[in-house]
Amino acid sequence: MNNRKVGYLLEDGIFRKNNKKGYPVKYVKKICKFCNKEFDARFHNIKNGNGNFCSKSCKTKYFNKKRSEERKKEAFKNPLQWNKDLAYLVGLIVSDGCLIKNRPSINFCNNEIELINYVKEIVKNKITHKENKIGKNKNTYQYRFTSRKFYYFLKNIGVYPQKSLTIHELDIPDKYFWHFLRGEIDGDGSFIKNNNFYNLEIYSGSKLFLKYINKKINTFLFIDKNINKASGCYKLSYNLEDTVKIVPKLYNNTKYYLTRKKDRAFYTINYYYKKGG
Repeated sequence: MNNRKVGYLLEDGIFRKNNKKGYPVKYVKKICKFCNKEFDARFHNIKNGNGNFCSKSCKTKYFNKKRSEERKKEAFKNPLQWNKDLAYLVGLIVSDGCLIKNRPSINFCNNEIELINYVKEIVKNKITHKENKIGKNKNTYQYRFTSRKFYYFLKNIGVYPQKSLTIHELDIPDKYFWHFLRGEIDGDGSFIKNNNFYNLEIYSGSKLFLKYINKKINTFLFIDKNINKASGCYKLSYNLEDTVKIVPKLYNNTKYYLTRKKDRAFYTINYYYKKGG
Protein backbone atom coordinates (compact mmCIF):
# COMPACT_ATOMS: atom_id res chain seq x y z
CA MET A 1 0.00 0.00 0.00
CA ASN A 2 1.41 3.45 -0.93
CA ASN A 3 0.96 5.70 2.12
CA ARG A 4 2.22 8.74 0.18
CA LYS A 5 -0.79 8.76 -2.12
CA VAL A 6 -2.40 12.22 -2.03
CA GLY A 7 -5.70 12.22 -0.12
CA TYR A 8 -5.00 8.82 1.37
CA LEU A 9 -6.23 8.38 4.97
CA LEU A 10 -3.55 7.41 7.49
CA GLU A 11 -3.94 6.60 11.19
CA ASP A 12 -6.06 8.64 13.71
CA GLY A 13 -7.76 10.89 11.16
CA ILE A 14 -4.50 12.00 9.56
CA PHE A 15 -4.46 12.20 5.77
CA ARG A 16 -2.15 13.36 3.02
CA LYS A 17 -2.80 15.97 0.37
CA ASN A 18 -0.75 18.36 -1.71
CA ASN A 19 0.18 21.72 -0.20
CA LYS A 20 0.32 24.93 -2.25
CA LYS A 21 3.70 23.95 -3.66
CA GLY A 22 2.42 20.57 -4.76
CA TYR A 23 4.16 18.45 -2.12
CA PRO A 24 2.22 15.78 -0.19
CA VAL A 25 1.80 16.88 3.45
CA LYS A 26 0.04 15.38 6.44
CA TYR A 27 -3.20 17.13 7.43
CA VAL A 28 -5.97 16.64 9.99
CA LYS A 29 -9.53 18.03 10.16
CA LYS A 30 -9.96 20.86 12.70
CA ILE A 31 -12.61 23.40 13.74
CA CYS A 32 -11.55 27.06 13.54
CA LYS A 33 -11.58 28.71 17.00
CA PHE A 34 -13.00 31.93 15.57
CA CYS A 35 -15.50 31.11 12.80
CA ASN A 36 -16.24 27.47 13.81
CA LYS A 37 -15.77 26.20 10.27
CA GLU A 38 -14.07 22.89 9.56
CA PHE A 39 -10.72 23.16 7.76
CA ASP A 40 -7.63 21.11 6.94
CA ALA A 41 -4.84 21.88 9.41
CA ARG A 42 -1.26 20.78 8.86
CA PHE A 43 -0.38 17.95 11.24
CA HIS A 44 3.03 19.52 11.87
CA ASN A 45 1.37 22.70 13.15
CA ILE A 46 -0.95 20.71 15.42
CA LYS A 47 2.03 18.96 16.99
CA ASN A 48 3.58 22.38 17.71
CA GLY A 49 0.42 23.67 19.37
CA ASN A 50 -0.77 25.72 16.39
CA GLY A 51 -3.28 25.07 13.61
CA ASN A 52 -6.29 26.45 15.46
CA PHE A 53 -7.48 28.87 12.78
CA CYS A 54 -8.55 28.44 9.18
CA SER A 55 -6.88 31.71 8.10
CA LYS A 56 -4.63 34.53 9.29
CA SER A 57 -7.68 36.78 9.25
CA CYS A 58 -9.55 34.54 11.72
CA LYS A 59 -6.47 34.35 13.94
CA THR A 60 -6.14 38.15 14.00
CA LYS A 61 -9.85 38.66 14.71
CA TYR A 62 -9.80 36.05 17.48
CA PHE A 63 -6.92 37.67 19.36
CA ASN A 64 -8.27 41.19 18.77
CA LYS A 65 -11.59 40.10 20.27
CA LYS A 66 -9.84 38.43 23.19
CA ARG A 67 -7.72 41.54 23.83
CA SER A 68 -10.82 43.76 23.64
CA GLU A 69 -12.64 41.57 26.19
CA GLU A 70 -9.64 41.71 28.53
CA ARG A 71 -9.51 45.50 28.27
CA LYS A 72 -13.25 45.68 28.90
CA LYS A 73 -12.83 43.62 32.08
CA GLU A 74 -9.99 45.89 33.12
CA ALA A 75 -12.20 48.95 32.59
CA PHE A 76 -14.83 47.51 34.93
CA LYS A 77 -12.34 46.76 37.73
CA ASN A 78 -12.24 50.42 38.86
CA PRO A 79 -15.34 52.01 37.29
CA LEU A 80 -15.92 55.75 37.18
CA GLN A 81 -17.90 57.16 40.10
CA TRP A 82 -20.78 59.57 39.64
CA ASN A 83 -20.22 63.23 40.49
CA LYS A 84 -21.92 66.44 39.36
CA ASP A 85 -19.30 67.29 36.72
CA LEU A 86 -19.46 63.79 35.22
CA ALA A 87 -23.27 64.01 35.15
CA TYR A 88 -23.07 67.33 33.29
CA LEU A 89 -20.63 65.78 30.80
CA VAL A 90 -23.03 62.86 30.23
CA GLY A 91 -25.78 65.38 29.44
CA LEU A 92 -23.56 67.10 26.87
CA ILE A 93 -22.57 63.79 25.26
CA VAL A 94 -26.21 62.65 25.09
CA SER A 95 -27.18 65.90 23.36
CA ASP A 96 -24.28 66.70 21.01
CA GLY A 97 -21.84 63.83 21.34
CA CYS A 98 -21.53 60.33 19.96
CA LEU A 99 -19.82 57.05 20.73
CA ILE A 100 -17.60 55.79 17.93
CA LYS A 101 -18.72 52.32 16.86
CA ASN A 102 -16.25 49.48 17.55
CA ARG A 103 -13.77 51.87 19.15
CA PRO A 104 -13.73 53.24 22.74
CA SER A 105 -13.74 56.87 21.60
CA ILE A 106 -16.23 59.66 22.18
CA ASN A 107 -16.73 62.67 19.91
CA PHE A 108 -18.36 65.96 20.96
CA CYS A 109 -19.31 68.62 18.37
CA ASN A 110 -20.77 72.04 19.07
CA ASN A 111 -20.53 75.61 17.78
CA GLU A 112 -20.06 76.93 21.36
CA ILE A 113 -16.36 77.01 22.25
CA GLU A 114 -17.40 77.46 25.89
CA LEU A 115 -18.96 73.98 25.93
CA ILE A 116 -16.00 72.46 24.07
CA ASN A 117 -13.65 73.83 26.73
CA TYR A 118 -15.86 72.44 29.49
CA VAL A 119 -15.76 68.97 27.94
CA LYS A 120 -12.00 69.17 27.57
CA GLU A 121 -11.54 70.28 31.19
CA ILE A 122 -13.87 67.66 32.71
CA VAL A 123 -12.34 64.86 30.62
CA LYS A 124 -8.84 65.87 31.68
CA ASN A 125 -9.71 66.26 35.38
CA LYS A 126 -12.14 63.38 35.86
CA ILE A 127 -11.43 60.76 33.20
CA THR A 128 -8.21 60.52 31.17
CA HIS A 129 -5.77 63.15 32.54
CA LYS A 130 -4.62 63.58 28.94
CA GLU A 131 -4.50 66.72 26.84
CA ASN A 132 -6.39 66.37 23.54
CA LYS A 133 -6.59 68.97 20.79
CA ILE A 134 -9.74 70.85 19.79
CA GLY A 135 -10.60 70.63 16.09
CA LYS A 136 -12.62 73.05 14.01
CA ASN A 137 -14.64 72.70 10.81
CA LYS A 138 -16.06 76.03 9.65
CA ASN A 139 -18.19 77.23 12.61
CA THR A 140 -18.28 73.90 14.44
CA TYR A 141 -15.75 72.83 17.07
CA GLN A 142 -14.93 69.21 17.76
CA TYR A 143 -13.33 67.42 20.68
CA ARG A 144 -12.59 63.69 20.48
CA PHE A 145 -11.09 61.58 23.24
CA THR A 146 -10.52 57.92 24.02
CA SER A 147 -11.47 56.33 27.32
CA ARG A 148 -12.46 52.71 27.65
CA LYS A 149 -13.79 53.35 31.18
CA PHE A 150 -16.02 56.22 30.13
CA TYR A 151 -17.12 54.45 26.94
CA TYR A 152 -18.41 51.43 28.87
CA PHE A 153 -19.73 53.71 31.63
CA LEU A 154 -21.95 55.37 29.02
CA LYS A 155 -23.09 52.07 27.53
CA ASN A 156 -23.85 50.74 31.00
CA ILE A 157 -26.30 53.60 31.69
CA GLY A 158 -28.01 53.30 28.30
CA VAL A 159 -26.00 55.47 25.88
CA TYR A 160 -24.94 53.63 22.70
CA PRO A 161 -23.48 54.45 19.27
CA GLN A 162 -26.02 55.86 16.78
CA LYS A 163 -28.23 56.90 19.70
CA SER A 164 -30.03 59.94 18.24
CA LEU A 165 -33.32 58.24 17.39
CA THR A 166 -33.14 55.24 19.72
CA ILE A 167 -32.04 56.58 23.10
CA HIS A 168 -34.62 56.16 25.82
CA GLU A 169 -34.58 55.85 29.63
CA LEU A 170 -31.14 56.28 31.23
CA ASP A 171 -29.80 55.07 34.54
CA ILE A 172 -28.98 58.47 36.10
CA PRO A 173 -28.92 58.66 39.92
CA ASP A 174 -31.53 61.10 41.27
CA LYS A 175 -28.80 63.01 43.10
CA TYR A 176 -27.19 63.98 39.80
CA PHE A 177 -30.22 64.23 37.50
CA TRP A 178 -30.34 68.04 37.41
CA HIS A 179 -26.64 68.30 36.53
CA PHE A 180 -27.26 65.82 33.72
CA LEU A 181 -30.31 67.77 32.55
CA ARG A 182 -28.35 71.04 32.53
CA GLY A 183 -25.85 69.42 30.15
CA GLU A 184 -28.69 68.11 27.99
CA ILE A 185 -30.29 71.58 27.85
CA ASP A 186 -26.96 73.30 27.09
CA GLY A 187 -26.71 71.00 24.08
CA ASP A 188 -30.28 70.34 22.93
CA GLY A 189 -32.40 72.83 24.85
CA SER A 190 -33.32 76.48 24.46
CA PHE A 191 -34.83 79.37 26.38
CA ILE A 192 -37.26 80.71 23.79
CA LYS A 193 -38.33 84.34 24.01
CA ASN A 194 -42.01 84.89 24.76
CA ASN A 195 -42.87 88.59 25.12
CA ASN A 196 -40.64 89.78 27.99
CA PHE A 197 -39.34 86.43 29.24
CA TYR A 198 -37.95 83.07 28.06
CA ASN A 199 -39.64 79.67 28.21
CA LEU A 200 -37.64 76.45 28.44
CA GLU A 201 -37.82 73.92 25.60
CA ILE A 202 -35.98 70.58 25.30
CA TYR A 203 -35.55 68.79 21.96
CA SER A 204 -34.69 65.24 20.91
CA GLY A 205 -35.01 62.91 17.94
CA SER A 206 -36.26 60.25 20.37
CA LYS A 207 -39.75 60.58 21.81
CA LEU A 208 -38.99 57.88 24.39
CA PHE A 209 -36.06 59.92 25.71
CA LEU A 210 -38.25 62.99 26.21
CA LYS A 211 -40.80 60.79 27.98
CA TYR A 212 -38.02 59.80 30.37
CA ILE A 213 -37.08 63.47 30.94
CA ASN A 214 -40.73 64.42 31.49
CA LYS A 215 -41.24 61.55 33.96
CA LYS A 216 -38.18 62.53 36.01
CA ILE A 217 -39.11 66.23 36.16
CA ASN A 218 -42.65 65.27 37.12
CA THR A 219 -41.27 63.08 39.92
CA PHE A 220 -39.39 66.02 41.46
CA LEU A 221 -41.59 69.02 40.64
CA PHE A 222 -45.02 67.58 39.69
CA ILE A 223 -44.87 69.08 36.20
CA ASP A 224 -46.32 66.75 33.58
CA LYS A 225 -46.18 67.83 29.93
CA ASN A 226 -47.19 66.47 26.55
CA ILE A 227 -44.50 65.79 23.99
CA ASN A 228 -45.08 67.60 20.71
CA LYS A 229 -43.60 67.30 17.24
CA ALA A 230 -41.13 69.92 16.10
CA SER A 231 -39.17 70.34 12.88
CA GLY A 232 -37.50 66.96 12.42
CA CYS A 233 -37.67 66.08 16.12
CA TYR A 234 -39.80 66.15 19.28
CA LYS A 235 -39.94 68.76 22.02
CA LEU A 236 -40.95 69.36 25.61
CA SER A 237 -42.25 72.90 26.17
CA TYR A 238 -42.60 74.63 29.55
CA ASN A 239 -44.54 77.80 30.34
CA LEU A 240 -43.33 80.65 32.54
CA GLU A 241 -44.40 79.10 35.85
CA ASP A 242 -42.82 75.74 34.95
CA THR A 243 -39.57 77.35 33.82
CA VAL A 244 -39.28 79.30 37.07
CA LYS A 245 -39.61 76.04 39.03
CA ILE A 246 -37.03 74.18 36.93
CA VAL A 247 -34.28 76.82 36.65
CA PRO A 248 -33.17 76.90 40.33
CA LYS A 249 -32.76 73.10 40.23
CA LEU A 250 -30.57 73.32 37.14
CA TYR A 251 -28.13 75.91 38.46
CA ASN A 252 -27.82 74.93 42.10
CA ASN A 253 -24.23 74.31 43.27
CA THR A 254 -22.61 74.08 39.87
CA LYS A 255 -19.46 75.21 38.09
CA TYR A 256 -20.27 74.36 34.48
CA TYR A 257 -23.07 75.94 32.41
CA LEU A 258 -23.51 77.75 29.11
CA THR A 259 -23.45 81.40 30.14
CA ARG A 260 -25.93 82.80 27.63
CA LYS A 261 -28.58 80.19 28.55
CA LYS A 262 -28.10 80.76 32.26
CA ASP A 263 -28.47 84.53 31.70
CA ARG A 264 -31.80 83.98 29.91
CA ALA A 265 -32.97 81.60 32.62
CA PHE A 266 -32.34 84.04 35.46
CA TYR A 267 -33.66 86.98 33.45
CA THR A 268 -36.94 85.02 33.34
CA ILE A 269 -36.89 84.42 37.10
CA ASN A 270 -36.28 88.11 37.78
CA TYR A 271 -39.08 89.07 35.41
CA TYR A 272 -41.45 86.61 37.10
CA TYR A 273 -40.89 87.97 40.58
CA LYS A 274 -40.87 91.61 39.49
CA LYS A 275 -44.35 91.18 38.06
CA GLY A 276 -45.47 89.67 41.34
CA GLY A 277 -45.25 85.94 40.55
